[in-house]
Amino acid sequence: ILVRRGVPYTLQHGVAWLLVICCALGGVDSYYFGRAVLPPINIALYNSRVQDGEKGGTLYGTEPWDFFLKNLFLNFNFQMFTAALVPVLAGLSYCVVAASSSSVAGLEGLRTCRQRFLALFVSLPVIVWIGLMSALPHKEERFLYVIYPLFCLSSAIGLTALASTPTAVLSFCYASGNKRGEGKKTATRQARTSSSLFLVSFFLQLGLVSLLNVSRAAAMVRYYGAPLKIYSMLSEHHALRK
Repeated sequence: ILVRRGVPYTLQHGVAWLLVICCALGGVDSYYFGRAVLPPINIALYNSRVQDGEKGGTLYGTEPWDFFLKNLFLNFNFQMFTAALVPVLAGLSYCVVAASSSSVAGLEGLRTCRQRFLALFVSLPVIVWIGLMSALPHKEERFLYVIYPLFCLSSAIGLTALASTPTAVLSFCYASGNKRGEGKKTATRQARTSSSLFLVSFFLQLGLVSLLNVSRAAAMVRYYGAPLKIYSMLSEHHALRK
């Protein structure tokens, strides 16, 4: 919807449906509780009460401010950095495209203003949400579940853009040569070299991410698989008794 209809249309209908959902949610809960209630606001207010001791957000324990960053690094490893780099890469893309006249200049996937805006539109809510949740005293991994889809999308955008960084640098260098009038052969050589660099860089990063994820999954099975083994042995023991 954002790509096809634009930002005004998306915001207008998003706010309209948000009001409809909040009215329905608040109406039902207020009717049964006998007073005006809107659960999302109550949850936010409750968890933000730091000074109330056991009555506030410290009832179920507190964690340091970097708890979610450590958690994201444990679950997503290298992907956390590619997601965080999206705003930086979008700005770098703007600078490279502005400085280069080559037809293949710029970071792949972030060439146009719309693509850069969409990248920021995806990544900024993730950064804001992590910042807000990190400010709360009580933290749990489930608080991040709502942004995992956007986080993975932002990470994919960052991975693609980062993989094409060598291509962007090469495009800038070739653009300087084209200004001196080196002809079509240079452009053809640039296109082939850029494509090869992008593929090599992309698959190297993808291989690194895959290796780290598979390693973590294997470590989880090996070092935290005792409950599964116990239940398996209990099942075999029960079958033998029969």
